[in-house]
Amino acid sequence: MALLAALINLDGRPHYVQSGWFQISLANLIVVLVMIAVFALAVTLKFPGHEEPVAQEEVAGDE
Repeated sequence: MALLAALINLDGRPHYVQSGWFQISLANLIVVLVMIAVFALAVTLKFPGHEEPVAQEEVAGDE
């Protein structure tokens, strides 16, 4: 844990992004954007080993 604390300086001033009435810290904005990207990838990518179902006509025609 001490190694992680040495890599990230938490003593500095926080940076904020502001647009009108909306204000969010830069660190929280990055976390939110990464979460949205992971969600989008989870929705769009296929599961490993997931195959499309085969229609009954194709199975019956192979015999």
